[in-house]
Amino acid sequence: MDSRSAKSLEFRTVTAEMRRRVQAAGWLTDELPAQSAGNASETQPRPRPAQRSRSAACGQCPAAYRPSAGEGGCRAVVFFIGDAPAGEGADRPISGPAGILLDQIIHAGMGLSRDEVYIMNAVACPPPQAGLPAPAQIAACRSALCAAINLNRPKVICTLGACATAALLGQDTVWTRVRGVWQEYAGIPVMPTDHPAYLAEHPAEKKIAWQDIQEILRRLGREIPSRGKR
Repeated sequence: MDSRSAKSLEFRTVTAEMRRRVQAAGWLTDELPAQSAGNASETQPRPRPAQRSRSAACGQCPAAYRPSAGEGGCRAVVFFIGDAPAGEGADRPISGPAGILLDQIIHAGMGLSRDEVYIMNAVACPPPQAGLPAPAQIAACRSALCAAINLNRPKVICTLGACATAALLGQDTVWTRVRGVWQEYAGIPVMPTDHPAYLAEHPAEKKIAWQDIQEILRRLGREIPSRGKR
């Protein structure tokens, strides 16, 4: 068995065990969101959709009430970290206009398939009053985030926004100093860039964020897609 097959088998085995424990606790259901018509060919490995939650709370912090999983492939080369789910019942880690823009960044901008990326939020539950996650909520979810990173061992991590960056690199991280500048977590290069929700509201900032995405592609040794060069 080659190293890639061994890693894939380990990923499936550990994921199956994690799902068994989570389902036993009553947190997640097997119901999956509907696939859109524009998805990749069925001959390609299908990413794991975000799993819908059905019941309350892991109990690790006051804000937790509907934990949601990440989404992506077991051979992800880029691990995207957002801040928090958009709201209760969200089907994907990053949804709405921000999710649409992230899809465009991944597919058109980077030339990657969804099986080549993994997307997860710094916290598993929507914060109260749709605000940013509190430090206690970030701390409660940090072990799950770190475990997912260690399991995937991506080539690059891309943190989306100040909250996600601080959740990974430390609460004392100064966003204006690290944005667009290579960092490191557990030996993995980290590129902090703007969250797609911010870019959707501030289109003029997309040009700067695109420079960060180009840096990721260069670090991966990938060609910048011609569509992205326009």
